[in-house]
Amino acid sequence: MDPNNQNYLASLYPLVEEKSTSLPKRWHQSSKNKNLSLSNRNLTVQYQGNAKSKDAGTVRADAPIPPLCGAYYFEIRVTDKGKDGYIGIGLNRGAAFKSDRHPGWEKDSYGYHGDDGNAFMSNTMGVEFGPKFGTGDIVGCGINFAERCIFFTLNGLFLGSGPFTDIAPSANFYPVVGLQSQGETVEANFGSEKFAFDFPAYLTETRDRVRAQVARHPVSNKHGEWVRTVDSLVCGLLVHHGYSGAAEALAKSARIDLIEPAEDIRSRQGLLSLLLKGDLDEALRRTEELHPGLLAANPNLHFQLKCRQFIELVSRTDVSSAIPQLAVAAAASGSGDVEMREEGSSAVSKSDVEKTTDIDRIFQLGRELHTLRVNHGLDQAPFADAISLLAYEQPAQSPMSHLLDSEQREPLARALNSAILESRCQPSRPALEVALSQAARCLSALSKHSADGSVAFVAEGTAWLK
Repeated sequence: MDPNNQNYLASLYPLVEEKSTSLPKRWHQSSKNKNLSLSNRNLTVQYQGNAKSKDAGTVRADAPIPPLCGAYYFEIRVTDKGKDGYIGIGLNRGAAFKSDRHPGWEKDSYGYHGDDGNAFMSNTMGVEFGPKFGTGDIVGCGINFAERCIFFTLNGLFLGSGPFTDIAPSANFYPVVGLQSQGETVEANFGSEKFAFDFPAYLTETRDRVRAQVARHPVSNKHGEWVRTVDSLVCGLLVHHGYSGAAEALAKSARIDLIEPAEDIRSRQGLLSLLLKGDLDEALRRTEELHPGLLAANPNLHFQLKCRQFIELVSRTDVSSAIPQLAVAAAASGSGDVEMREEGSSAVSKSDVEKTTDIDRIFQLGRELHTLRVNHGLDQAPFADAISLLAYEQPAQSPMSHLLDSEQREPLARALNSAILESRCQPSRPALEVALSQAARCLSALSKHSADGSVAFVAEGTAWLK
């Protein structure tokens, strides 16, 4: 399928993941009547029964319609109405159906017929519904899982649902088309090209109605409890991320207590600011000073912070003069042997380590990282990545330059923030974030396991919850 068409389908059904859930794309070769032939990538259907045959010929699509669509739609173009124009379009519930019966004639079958304009729902007694249709007409059929109705269109005009209301939700509806006289030919569009009917506008209108219904649902607010709960959740989020001023203002306005003293919030935020600015030396020093034992209790976090300290030091150091010995160290890191040696010399002595130059500090940090990793059995990968920067005269132009990006500090700041809060018996994640994450999981579960398509219109646009 053309990438543009894939994008069009994705815009119509954003919650349907094609890797795990198939959409109808063509007529199913093995699920057609013997009087029908398929062509044009199984999109075109033609009636080829003999002139005396009175049997209808029906074919269904290759996949059922996922309720996760919320609402689904397809169209057929009548390229030839044939001898009598006995053409029907609709839906069938279930993969099994009588292929010699028109859409709407059998149980769990729904159809709109072109020869008389009647609608049929699980019986052969039609009811007046819409105009007749024939050669050149474009007829559409859709199902709205959220509002439990099937609807039809003709040449881009909405015909409504007629008798097709209060349809029981199901994950097993298939598009179907039926033909019954010589020469009848139709071509289907399952979304491989733009529809004649403005289906995106229909989806928007449905979404607005569903969300308005949700908004009208009564929510208890006895004595302002709901407002107070929301204020507490937001305040907790501000405290978690260190926005002390905003948290104090909201707490005062809402008359709620801060879960952490304001001075502690400011202290924690100051520490994280050092890390985000790249001053790992001072950030580590202040962490040990303000939160003694925190890093010892979290060796993996300590290791990650030390790796970042190493990277920050490399980023501001001209390592070109020390490339020979540093390259040896970088190569040795792959085997875990980081006893950094100068070319043609013995191991770096203790007095050398104590030198104050940045090059000496790089050697010292490398040895500290190696010891920390070995003592705690930590993952080699972060250390190897950091050490690899030493193999390049200009690390900022090297294949490992992404390690120098300031954005790499942000996950560490979040991890350190959570560790500090946990050490104070506070939650590592703000309650509002947990609530939103739970809401996202609930919507995801409903969308996968419910045949009621309402969730599609509620969940759409909530990817940010994840």
